[in-house]
Amino acid sequence: MLGLNPSYTQAVVVGLLGAIIGSLVSTRMMLFLTKRFYGSVGENFVVSASTSEKPAFRQRPVRQGSVGRRFMDASLEGGRDGVKMGVSIIPGVLIICPFVMMLTNGTGPDGIYTGAAYEGIRLLPALADKVNFLLSPLFGFSSPEAVGVPITALGPAGAATSLTAQLVTAGRLASGDIAVLTAMCMCWSGYLSTHVSMMNNLHCNELIGKAIGSHTLGGLVAGVSAHWIYALFSYFG
Repeated sequence: MLGLNPSYTQAVVVGLLGAIIGSLVSTRMMLFLTKRFYGSVGENFVVSASTSEKPAFRQRPVRQGSVGRRFMDASLEGGRDGVKMGVSIIPGVLIICPFVMMLTNGTGPDGIYTGAAYEGIRLLPALADKVNFLLSPLFGFSSPEAVGVPITALGPAGAATSLTAQLVTAGRLASGDIAVLTAMCMCWSGYLSTHVSMMNNLHCNELIGKAIGSHTLGGLVAGVSAHWIYALFSYFG
């Protein structure tokens, strides 16, 4: 976002503050939901892995050995699982990004479909225009096309940033929009493409819905917070 224009520095900082607020809300909500699911700390943990070959549901075995051995085992296992998780989220990124861009962008300059990159049916801006009375006080978007940016961030945040550059070039975004989009893109980065695979790798498929719900709320809170923080800064600045 800073690379788009150096004048967006204040907006990006405000967006970062909004993202922090959204992440706090999302994390606290997920902790609350998982506490209700697993119980309080200390109730459902196995003291030693040797006490049970297959720990009961909702129980986590504790690694044996010295600190160095446990550190190496955890590092190697975490690296392996990280690579597997990275590969598993690729299909979500490949599907969501083109799908959202087709729903966001319109035809070419002459109003004709040519099959060129970034062309679409412009459905999301049309829907956003219908509910602009709600989006305007919450997020303050300058144009309905801005809605496509956080929705694109539900898949790959990098593609959302490239979409932001196009809107800035077209003059459809203001500094306040940059703050809101920065906050929401940071909170919703990889949203739809990672939750299912993460919960599956953690063997917590029962928490997929809770993770998506808390993440959704966090991104919305981040956007609203960034909008009103930037509005206050602009008013008193």
